[in-house]
This record gives sequence, structure tokens and C-alpha cells, in this order.
Amino acid sequence: MDARPTWPTRRSKTQHLIAAFVPAAIVVFSITGFVWAQKDVRLVVDGKSRTTQTQASDVAELLADAGVSVGASDIVAPAPSAKVLPGMTVVVRHSVPVTLQLGRRRVPLQVIGENVADALVAAGLDPADNTGVQPPLGAPLRPRMTVKVPDAFVRIVRQDAAISPAVHKTKDPTLKQGAKQVVSPGEPGRVVRVFSVMVANGVETTPVLTAESVVEKPKAVTKRPKLYHVVLLNDDYTTMEFVVHVLESVFDKGPAESYRIMMEVHTRGRGVCGAFTYEVAETKVATVHDMAQSEGFPLRAGIEEA
Repeated sequence: MDARPTWPTRRSKTQHLIAAFVPAAIVVFSITGFVWAQKDVRLVVDGKSRTTQTQASDVAELLADAGVSVGASDIVAPAPSAKVLPGMTVVVRHSVPVTLQLGRRRVPLQVIGENVADALVAAGLDPADNTGVQPPLGAPLRPRMTVKVPDAFVRIVRQDAAISPAVHKTKDPTLKQGAKQVVSPGEPGRVVRVFSVMVANGVETTPVLTAESVVEKPKAVTKRPKLYHVVLLNDDYTTMEFVVHVLESVFDKGPAESYRIMMEVHTRGRGVCGAFTYEVAETKVATVHDMAQSEGFPLRAGIEEA
């Protein structure tokens, strides 16, 4: 009997090997990809340090994954929006809610610090001038603790102040080009501000704004920019027809007004073409000079205050 060929069996074994290799490779690549995406980060929370592995893209996500909550008065460095990089250090300092007892007044504080002295500094008080506080200056801070400061009180200061009126410009399509609405004088307003000032051992701290109320709103000032005249100057060579053409094309004058201004230039040596802002006047003077030069005329224009 003839022997059967063995190549189909070998091909079948090869197919089985490939089929087994592909899933294994996928698993290996998935694991290595996961490991590659992990980043070692040092996390320091209130002085306690630990190293963690994370796939977080920014600091906020890192803290959320690590179970670290932060509030508006806490300090996070780098900022929560910062990108997480391998080997970086993220520091979190939580504030401690403390009440400062100043005579009969209780002042709530959010303190970033470790002891009572830090609470006084947060309130703007010098610990060296307040050694009689209770608990003592070196006592550690505890949430919702009360720090009593002897010979201290809060003084309320009221301050009246003026509010300068805003200045804005509004266009008026009925005015000549470059002009704006006529000046309208404004009026200042009045505001009342209330400050609290801590006083300990006769020393005042920096006033802290506690309230503000606008008693009278200011009335805005409406202005137009300063205007300038563009003046055409007479010469012995420019034709009357060309002057009329310039007045019609550059200054948008009608035939009758163009003729009148041209005659002023001819008989008086100068003629006013209109009032404009300085920038617009500069542009029109340059246009007049360019047109005259292209036609071979010495016509000149100037700028003067309106």
C-alpha cells in the first residue's frame, strides 16, 4: 500500500499554533500596554508622602483616583488642570476650619498651617504680639477648634467713595464721516464700603472688605474723538476741473459744493473739505497727494484742528 502524504497534517498543526499564538499575543500586548501607560507619581497630602501608579491624564483625575478630595480653600500644586508626568510630585495642603474668638466676636477662618500661630498669621495678627492666646501658639490645629485672643476686638469701618463714570463712544450716522456723537457729560456715582479691622494689643490689621453697596450708579460719559479739517491749498498749475474731481471722488461732495470749495481755493488760497478724525484726515490727504502726483499736478492738502 502506498504511504499517504504528510503535508496536510503539518499545515493543520501550523494553523493550530497560529490560532493559539494570536490570543496570547493580544493578552501580552494588552498587559504591556497597560504597564507602559502607568506613571509613577509621588503624592504628598498634608505632609504624608506616598508613591502611586496612575493612568490619570491630569492632577484632578489623579486625586480623584487616589481618593483625595480638595476644596476651594485647599492648596494643590501643580494646579488640578496640570498634566500628569512620570516622576512628578503633587502636593496637597488641606485647610483647617478654625474659629477666632476676638472678645464677643467669632471670626471663622480656613487656615493652611499646623499650629495656632499659623491661625493668627492667617488672620493678619502677629503671633509675637499675642503670646497669651489660648490654646498656646504651638498647639496643633484641629478642625473646628476655637482660638481665644485676649485684648482683641473687631472694629467696623464705613467708607464712602466715588465711582468714576465710564467713558464710551457711540457713532451717529447723521454726522460727517469720522465724527461721533456729541460729548455728553457724565456724573460720578457713590459706593459705600464696609471694612472689618482686627485690633489686638492696640495693633490694627489690614482692613478686610466685608460689604459693598452702590448707593448711586454713575452716568457714563459719551465722547467723540477730536476732529480735524482737511484743507486744499491753491497753486498756479492745478486745473479747476481736477480740484472738482478730487472733491467729488475723495470727499464725496456733490457738483455744486465741489465747485464752491474749488472757488474758495482759487480765490482765497485754501478751502476746507470737511472735518474728520486724525486717522481719516491723514488717509484723505495721502489720497489727494497720490491722485495729484499720478496726474502730474502739484496740488497739496493739509490738516488743521477743527
